[in-house]
Amino acid sequence: MSLSMELKKSISDSDRTLKSYGAVQETEWNTERGFGDVSMADSTMSPDEIEVEMARIQRLREVLVRRESELRFMMDDIQLCKDIMSLKQELRQIVTVPGKLSSTASVNPI
Repeated sequence: MSLSMELKKSISDSDRTLKSYGAVQETEWNTERGFGDVSMADSTMSPDEIEVEMARIQRLREVLVRRESELRFMMDDIQLCKDIMSLKQELRQIVTVPGKLSSTASVNPI
């Protein structure tokens, strides 16, 4: 099949009006061209407003990166606490076994 035929087929497939989509039974496809396109050329923002918005986005990014780092630290701390509790339980089991052996040995000398 040639490239132009494949292109025509894909265009005709995308122009269907109803299609099953995820959990939605039917989704209506809008065939108007350019309806969902967003262009900065159409924006009414001035260059200064764009710079302010970029600075705000950068600050937000820094806050989110810092928060992610804090959450990772907390997650590591929680995991270490779980490991410590597990080791304490294991140590208790090891310590209690010789205690039982020594108490039975004193009752029944060999």
